[in-house]
Amino acid sequence: MEQGQTFRSTPPRYPTDDPNDRIPRRERSRFTHYYFYIDDEALGPMSMRVASFFPFQATYYLNGYNFIEQHYPHFAEPSVRTIYQRIRSLKTRLTGADPATEAVHENSQ
Repeated sequence: MEQGQTFRSTPPRYPTDDPNDRIPRRERSRFTHYYFYIDDEALGPMSMRVASFFPFQATYYLNGYNFIEQHYPHFAEPSVRTIYQRIRSLKTRLTGADPATEAVHENSQ
């Protein structure tokens, strides 16, 4: 249960000509929200939150990194794996060590 904007109707404080008269007012209350996870080709992974109570607000959460990576590859940050590979190759060039032998030594310790 999460909070969200909704409407409640209350009878008027003072009598009116119409016996069915109600006054709507906006308020925050707790109710269920539904989450949908979408993987779009152009925009990448996103999630959508839909309220289960009137006015059924929908909120979209986009991860713009996938879009930037596809359309502007020179702006995209390298992944952790790529950084690790670059560090390893630089270390290999500087020390002259064989990466396969180095991995065996790391696992044995």
